[in-house]
Amino acid sequence: PNNPDGAYKKSKSFLGAGINANYNNKFLKEKLIYATTLKLFSNYKKEPQNIDVDWQHDLGVALFKNVTINVLVSLYYDHDILVQVDRNKDNIYDPTERGRRLSTTEALLVKYHFLF
Repeated sequence: PNNPDGAYKKSKSFLGAGINANYNNKFLKEKLIYATTLKLFSNYKKEPQNIDVDWQHDLGVALFKNVTINVLVSLYYDHDILVQVDRNKDNIYDPTERGRRLSTTEALLVKYHFLF
């Protein structure tokens, strides 16, 4: 809780600068598709030297007509967010053991494209 009465704050305000970079390309006769997006943000109101990073990757392979299989990987770091860590390396994640870490998310997708 962020307040003494136990209630959570519903919103936060930020003032800062952000930058987005995108890259898309097709390889091997358009059978291999790669796209990446990098987003960086610095909050001027609180610790502007800490930069939030959101980096997303999408690698797709065309299997058949209108069918692709994609691997998505997202990397995220925010200095203000604490995640559970295993400080004593016993493979037990205690909720009280928290720290700053890079968060990753992976997904395997089968996509079907249909135009109508």
